[in-house]
Amino acid sequence: MLTPEQAQQLGEAMVEVGKVVAPGLRRLSTTLTDFAQHAVLVLGPAVRAANEGLSTWGKALLPLIEKLAELEATRPPNWPSLLTYPLMDRLAREGFPVAWVPGPDVLDELMRIGSPDVRGQALLARSEDVLRHAHGVLDEVTNDELKDYVVVLRQALACVETSYAPAQALSLQAAAALAAQETKHANFASLRRFLDSMKEMDAYTGAGGVKAAMTLLAVAPILERFVSGIDLPPTTPNRHAVAHIVSLEQYTPVNAMLSVLVAVSVLRQAQENRQISGPGDPSHVAIPAPPAGRPNSPGS
Repeated sequence: MLTPEQAQQLGEAMVEVGKVVAPGLRRLSTTLTDFAQHAVLVLGPAVRAANEGLSTWGKALLPLIEKLAELEATRPPNWPSLLTYPLMDRLAREGFPVAWVPGPDVLDELMRIGSPDVRGQALLARSEDVLRHAHGVLDEVTNDELKDYVVVLRQALACVETSYAPAQALSLQAAAALAAQETKHANFASLRRFLDSMKEMDAYTGAGGVKAAMTLLAVAPILERFVSGIDLPPTTPNRHAVAHIVSLEQYTPVNAMLSVLVAVSVLRQAQENRQISGPGDPSHVAIPAPPAGRPNSPGS
């Protein structure tokens, strides 16, 4: 405890300290006030500009965000996300079905395999899961216009492991015929030219969006030209080859499985197209018409 004498001495000392410190505190207070006012003058416009910039940036991004939302709405249900789009696009162009079939777990495994040959063998190794899922996809096809396709593709699924050649031939015919019908092409030659033009497109529009585009991109390779007696038998699924020759270079277990899945993919998308536009609506075709100057012309 301080004695009365010590308390008096401390009080007198604090008075003297106050006389010395007070001016400095006043100057510090004035400096801080001036700094704050200066900061408001200098930073205020910058903050407002940044805020306006963010608003402008947000407005500029809005169309992109809306487009991504639109694409997301048409993402095939077996895809993990739209981020896989570039990879799926490449696989579809190679003739590997990526829309609707195979199931998400199988697709997730196979899309990581770079070699088509290795991927095909891996597909066969998962055949039980693949076929079960494909049957489930066919269950979703209920439109009366498509019921005949459901019947024949169930038969193809049933025999693809034991009688792969007829399963392959039937599936290639079904896939090509239905793709021509869905895109309103009178024949396969016209359809082939249209699908070739699709290969040059970097983006796809229309009601079907990503699903419709990926479905048709996988059809394009099966319609590549083959001239019997001149060309060697193709080793990938080819509708023209099975129509004109019998070759075990063409008929293989892998090709049969791919053919069946491509056909199921096209059929399920045909059902989707009709759900988008309504029964009997001729506008259900979800892919743009062929480029100008490329009319439908006869061909097989």
